[in-house]
Amino acid sequence: RSTLFPYTTLFRSASKIEGIFDYSLPASSHVTIAIYDSEGHLVQVLFENISHEKGLYKLYYTFRTRNIPEGTYYARMKMDGVLQKEDKIEF
Repeated sequence: RSTLFPYTTLFRSASKIEGIFDYSLPASSHVTIAIYDSEGHLVQVLFENISHEKGLYKLYYTFRTRNIPEGTYYARMKMDGVLQKEDKIEF
């Protein structure tokens, strides 16, 4: 089973949040990580359909927050199109 570890925030400003997603994959797969609002609407795709071999990974991301309201959002990781993990992001 894949694992999405809690994200690490490196930088936060009024217009963006930058950080790292650490995750592991049990087998080769295509990974998508996207941000959704509390109602389940897609806000921003951070990485789409990235091909990875089995192993541990770090992906640096930028979540642009300029035109969206403060609140609770969710980072969702999909592996080969199947939801694997969801983590809360608040700003």
